[in-house]
Amino acid sequence: MDPLSSRLMMFLIVFALFGITNVSSLQNLKQVYALVKWKSSLENSVSLSSWSIPPLSYNSSTNVLSCSWFGVSCHSDGTINKLNLSASGLKGTLHKFSFSSFPNLTSLDLSINKFFGHIPHEIGQLPNLVYMDLSDNRFSKEIPPEIGNLSSLVALSLARNNISGHIPPSIGNLMSLLLLQLFNNRLSGYLPNNMFEGGKIQNISMSNNAFIGPIPKSIGNCSDLIRVRFDGNLLIGDISESFGLHPKLNFVNLAMNSFQGELTDKWGKFKELETLIVSQNKITGIIPRELGDSVMLHHIDFSSNMLVGNIPKELGNLKAMLKLYLSNNQLSGPIPKELGSLTQILDLDLSNNKLNGSIPATLAYCRTLVSLVLSHNDLDHEVPPEILKLTQLTKLDVSHNSLVGGISSQFQNLRSIEVLNLSHNHLSGTIPSVFVGMRSLTFADVSYNYLEGRIPKCNAFPNASMLEGNKGLCGDIVGFKRCTMSIKHKHVSLKAVLDEENEAMRLDWSKRLNIIKGVADALSYMHHDCSPPIVHRDLSSKNILLDADYEAHVSDFGTAKFLKLDSSNWSELAGTYGYIAPEFAYTMRVTEKCDVYSFGVLTLEVIKGQHPHDLISVLLSPFSEKVDSMDLMDHRTAPLSLQTKKILESVIMVAIECLQTIPERRPTMYQVSTRLSALGLPMITSSSNTRQETFSH
Repeated sequence: MDPLSSRLMMFLIVFALFGITNVSSLQNLKQVYALVKWKSSLENSVSLSSWSIPPLSYNSSTNVLSCSWFGVSCHSDGTINKLNLSASGLKGTLHKFSFSSFPNLTSLDLSINKFFGHIPHEIGQLPNLVYMDLSDNRFSKEIPPEIGNLSSLVALSLARNNISGHIPPSIGNLMSLLLLQLFNNRLSGYLPNNMFEGGKIQNISMSNNAFIGPIPKSIGNCSDLIRVRFDGNLLIGDISESFGLHPKLNFVNLAMNSFQGELTDKWGKFKELETLIVSQNKITGIIPRELGDSVMLHHIDFSSNMLVGNIPKELGNLKAMLKLYLSNNQLSGPIPKELGSLTQILDLDLSNNKLNGSIPATLAYCRTLVSLVLSHNDLDHEVPPEILKLTQLTKLDVSHNSLVGGISSQFQNLRSIEVLNLSHNHLSGTIPSVFVGMRSLTFADVSYNYLEGRIPKCNAFPNASMLEGNKGLCGDIVGFKRCTMSIKHKHVSLKAVLDEENEAMRLDWSKRLNIIKGVADALSYMHHDCSPPIVHRDLSSKNILLDADYEAHVSDFGTAKFLKLDSSNWSELAGTYGYIAPEFAYTMRVTEKCDVYSFGVLTLEVIKGQHPHDLISVLLSPFSEKVDSMDLMDHRTAPLSLQTKKILESVIMVAIECLQTIPERRPTMYQVSTRLSALGLPMITSSSNTRQETFSH
């Protein structure tokens, strides 16, 4: 006789000697023995350390004993009614579990452990069981048909195991069942016709198995149905006829099956419906406009079907919508402007259809939008500037359409953008340098358009594939030609324009900021993109030429010098008085920081309308009184808006940094150009204005 049996025999002898014949006490003793014996069969039972029989004594009470054990609850008579061992780190089988010893058990929870092997047939010996959860284990083989004997069962979960085979027809005997979870197993075959005969089921989760055939018609009688998941199987049948009237229906996921038929107006009658996912099926027909009556809907996924027709404008009634996926269908017509009423939406995917017309500017009202995917359609016109104000947007994909126009500098307003795909369209012009300042942008694809000019230096273009297929791009990226530069002549000097009253008045703040940015880009190119670097040495207002569009071109390279990286670059004094960096006057050493200083002077001159002269020392002195920014601005121009005033003040601060006496404290022109881009100047000079076909000096 094993030690465990010996201990039980001693308990029985003591009970007999002292006349203890209470049935419940004897029953509890039997349960204690059953649990301890099962524990001894487990490979890992550390959490069950309290499950042990103490030394025998006259006052031994098995009632108190087992009811104080970990995971055990008892009736008032001392017999065990609940066993909750969820997430207890247990490993083993149920082969040694004596189900017949627990006739009063109402709840059995062994979920989230490492139990394996088959579910014993003896499990049907729990006649009062109401709740059973064996999910998240490693049970295998078939569901025993004896499970149909658990006639009191209300909730059954066998999810996330390795159970295979068919569902036994006896499951239809569970007439009180409210919850059934069999998802993430290896179950197969037809669903029993009678499995929902009870009509009380509320929650069905059968996803990710290999079930075939139709959904049992008995589901149509389940008027209290709330949640249904059949996704990830091989089910067939009419998508609409598979269901009846379910006024409480809240969640439906039928994705990744072979359902057919059409979406009828029935789906607009489920007033509590919040989620409807039927993607990756064979559904045909149109999207019913009645769907707009299910105003509680916040997640629709009809992607990867064969739907046709227009997107109904009534979908704009679904104010609670968070996710709308209609991709990979054959939908046509324009995108309804009413979708702009979905003010809480996070994800909108209409890609891979036959949609045409323009992108609705009303989508700008979807301020919470995180992902907008409209690729692979027939959309035309420009990207509406309004949607470039969606500051929460992290993904914008409008590739493979027929969009025209340029890439606006307003893309910088997409402060959260990470993925931007504009490829395979008819976009023209240059890639704006504002891309450099878009720090969140990690992937940008502008391939196969009609773009030209310099490629901005930013991490969003890690390789040439994101830029290929454009006719005129250049830059320091493998697969593209290097950009070259020449000097334009026969233009009016900036100094001449500033000195002439009428011309200066026409030079509004937008044009002046554009001039400053254009010169910064040109110097940045000369210093950082040319090899060896080029220092102009005579940057002044008389050497900045303006064309008919008031775009700036750096001229007069007569004193320009190539910097030799292995040389001290000593040189004779050159430049225009008032623009020459102070250190060059006494060291005669040429560096890029000489041009940076000249740029600082020129910037103040453009803003003030005249050379700053002594104002430079005042601005740099720590002992001077603070200069009013309005005293630094040309009053011949139109009155300032508050926004323009803030931009100009920021530009002035950049200019002051460029004027620092110690060269090392001045920023590089690349840093200056980047900072000016980040300010969102109203007009960005195209790179082609500062680099042409050849360089001459």
